[in-house]
Amino acid sequence: MPLKHVICRILIFAAAFGGIDLADAASKPSFDCSTARKNFERMTCGDAKLAELDTRLNRAYAAAIASLPLDDAAALKADQRLFNQENDLAIDEASQRPWIKRPEMDESPEDAIAELRLRFRERLAMLENLDVGRKDFAGLWMSHDTTIVVTPAKGAGATNPATVGIAGRKFSVGDYHSHCDFGASDDFPVEDGKIALDGKHWAERKGERLAILPEATANDPAEDQPDFCFRMRSPAAMLFPVKPNKVINGDDDRLR
Repeated sequence: MPLKHVICRILIFAAAFGGIDLADAASKPSFDCSTARKNFERMTCGDAKLAELDTRLNRAYAAAIASLPLDDAAALKADQRLFNQENDLAIDEASQRPWIKRPEMDESPEDAIAELRLRFRERLAMLENLDVGRKDFAGLWMSHDTTIVVTPAKGAGATNPATVGIAGRKFSVGDYHSHCDFGASDDFPVEDGKIALDGKHWAERKGERLAILPEATANDPAEDQPDFCFRMRSPAAMLFPVKPNKVINGDDDRLR
């Protein structure tokens, strides 16, 4: 079934069962619904809870941009664009989970609504809790596709470097759930201001951000895929410091 038909079913389902209040004029999103083109935008226009979350998300995003230096603000704008680009794919996938697709199975509008609400809540929790001014590596770090926690450095002797712990993952929204799982290791060495992840990848501070480098390219050889990645050739990411909160605390293992 085409996604546009799923969206129509979502609007009918939610209006019938209380998930949407189409007459609630107070629950308007941050954008003009007459110009909505993407499926997640149309869904947001039809769901009062999503519209409320979108308005809060827009305010939190503007405040976050205003709180950051120019380079970091530009990076957050890029990350927000990527987040929005993935919303349609996320709700399409949630309406019919790829790993259980069978011809006799129909789409699930309630799952698509729940997924978009969850994505909005997670993003809102990230933007409302930016930890601007963080001085070192330790803490929760997030982007549109990566969540990790770095534990404080320890060790550091005459012959051995300090080490940090890293737990979390980078993920992609899609049928195959490609991901890089950083595990829960506490022996990533820190030298010259960089965390060595393996022989080819490292993490370093860039302004307010934590950058996992080198940046991924379309020409990355398959053999360069780290052992901790599954169907994902690079763990590269640009992460923002986030204070732990009720929605996000670093224990993120849900499937996207």
